[in-house]
Amino acid sequence: MRKIVCLTLAVALVLGLCACKARQVNTESSPSSEAASTAPESSSGASSRPEAPEPSSSEASSSEESSKPSSSAASSSAASSSKPKPQTPVSSEYFTKDQLTYINSLSAKSQNYWFGTVKDGHNRPNGAMQFQKKYQATQNIACVAPLNTDGQKRIYLTFDMGWEYNKSYTVKILDTLKEKNVKAVFFVTKDYAKKSADMVRRMIDEGHIVGNHSVSHPEMANVSVERMAQEIMGLHNYILENFGYEMFLFRAPSGNFSEKVLGVSKTLGYNNVFWSFAYNDWDVNNQPNEETSYELYMKCLHDGGIFLIHGLSKTNVNILGRVIDGARAEGFEPTLYDFKEAGTVS
Repeated sequence: MRKIVCLTLAVALVLGLCACKARQVNTESSPSSEAASTAPESSSGASSRPEAPEPSSSEASSSEESSKPSSSAASSSAASSSKPKPQTPVSSEYFTKDQLTYINSLSAKSQNYWFGTVKDGHNRPNGAMQFQKKYQATQNIACVAPLNTDGQKRIYLTFDMGWEYNKSYTVKILDTLKEKNVKAVFFVTKDYAKKSADMVRRMIDEGHIVGNHSVSHPEMANVSVERMAQEIMGLHNYILENFGYEMFLFRAPSGNFSEKVLGVSKTLGYNNVFWSFAYNDWDVNNQPNEETSYELYMKCLHDGGIFLIHGLSKTNVNILGRVIDGARAEGFEPTLYDFKEAGTVS
């Protein structure tokens, strides 16, 4: 009987030792989650941990928040995932809390600028004058430059360059301005600046002003404050980094604006430049008659006039030299004006 008891105890002891050894092996081969999170990445830079699953299409479209990585994925290094990191809100990047409070106090009502056809005694369009007077005390805007007091009447040529990839047109514009000794403002988009970098460089080198016409030419009043800042500063930083040039003039695409747009651009250090002359010159498939267009320019000359000219217009390219000569013959000198201090109009 004693032998049976001893044999039973021996068997139990052996089984216990085997179970203990198995638990030790499992513990060594399966580190804790904390240890796994600190394990080094492979030499290729890829994490050994699986990424969070992609959200479904319905989840991705429901909100911006739903497209952000889960906390476990977000804690991995940038090298461990091909997904972009969540973007820092532009509002916190570009604006202080007080600046946001100011911007958000402004009207978001979308409006389309128009200078009007009724003129004052100086041949200035009343719509531009009224707009200037409404905002000149609170916003940095220019629709009409102040009347000159030195006896010399002046006009200011500004060119909008959104998709003017026919470089022969831009070359001819720059050649004409150089020949006539005239400086101008060129409002460019990012796409134009990328595809026509040589033209932007020439504008800068020849003493013209390069202005900001946004990254992608949206209706600015119809996008968020964050997008407004992205559109302005995205191009601002691109031009600064690639051309060493810091822009300070902004022209809202298509003249679409709101008080918020004016406030955002002002807060970002920009002056808003509108215009007191423009005409239907942008449709490349329906270009206006050259003689009629020239006569319209001459009819609308006014001291302090800011002329909006689209660089994609064949008509404008062909008559630009005549317009400059005609303006001078009428006593108006095309002049470069930086609009940093737009001044008041009366």
